[in-house]
Amino acid sequence: MVHCAQKDFRRAAELFETHDRLSFGDATVAAYMRRTGIEHLYSFDDDFDGIEGITRLETPDDPFS
Repeated sequence: MVHCAQKDFRRAAELFETHDRLSFGDATVAAYMRRTGIEHLYSFDDDFDGIEGITRLETPDDPFS
């Protein structure tokens, strides 16, 4: 578990309001990822597909090898 900074929650609220399919929890993850420079996420949740700068990976294969 990672503690998110207050600025992540503010950004999450903005993402939540602008992306209809995104839950607040997912918006918080996306905000944290953006702030920390994380670009890839393993998830079956296709709600992340609409977030610019985040690439969702859904297979166990390592795309970087």
